[in-house]
Parts: sequence; structure tokens; C-alpha cells
Amino acid sequence: MAAPYGSSYGLATVGSYANPNYGFNYAVNDPVTGDNKAQTEVREGDVVKGSYSLAEPDGTIRIVEYTADPVSGFNAVVKRIGHASHPQQTLTPVVTKAIPTPTWHTPAPAPAPANVYSGLDGYWDQGLGWSGLGWSGLGWSGLGGGATGHGQWYH
Repeated sequence: MAAPYGSSYGLATVGSYANPNYGFNYAVNDPVTGDNKAQTEVREGDVVKGSYSLAEPDGTIRIVEYTADPVSGFNAVVKRIGHASHPQQTLTPVVTKAIPTPTWHTPAPAPAPANVYSGLDGYWDQGLGWSGLGWSGLGWSGLGGGATGHGQWYH
């Protein structure tokens, strides 16, 4: 039971409702994208009847016809029109030019290092040789009174 109009519940008395009735249809056929579909539907009260169709990728057309009512529920019949075809594709290689195989070359051996001391002979005791590199500074000349047998060392 509905509350009277203006009560704190805000409910109103409902007398009756009209039977829903409508009908619509649409279609798309786009040759650029290949989109091809259509639908139509009609409702009279609690009974709905309609169909839709679409183009499948294999070239066939699928058509679905349906009905719905409170007694039988939803029922659909699916049909296919045409023969499925799956064209064979021959894939072409992306690279059409042969890629050369890399070759590895062994580098030529490096020349033997030159004697870095050549040209310094005779200057060992002039501060360019061992005494100049710190041997006399480490105490060699101070421990034995010089480098005996090695020439003359200067400090």
C-alpha cells in the first residue's frame, strides 16, 4: 500500500503504466574499413523481436534473429550466408638484399719496444741513471761508501 501524497515517505499512488512500444533500426556499410553490420528491433509490450547481421572476417555474413517474451524467454536463430574463404598469403621477406658476413682481421703484431736506455749509456752516473732515480737517496751510496765497481756515483 502506498503512502498518501505529501507524507514523510514521499511515495505517490501509482495507477497504471503504458505498454512499452518502440522500434528502431540502423545499418553501417563502410567499404574502407570493411565494417558491414545492421540491426532492427521492435517491442510491443513484453514481446521483443529483432535481428542483426554482420560481415565476418572470412567473407560470410552472420544473421541472428531473436525473440524474447515472458513465457519463452530469449531465443535466437543464427544463420550464415556465403562460403568461408581464407586466402593464402605469401609472405615476402622484408630484407631483399643480402647482408654481408662480418670478417675479422687479426691485427699485425706490435713492433718490439725500442731500448729506452739506448743513448743514455755513459750518463748513468750523471744523475740520469740509477742514482738519479733514487738509489743513492735510499742509502746505497751511504752504506758502503759508494757503489764499488759501478763507476763513480754523484749525489
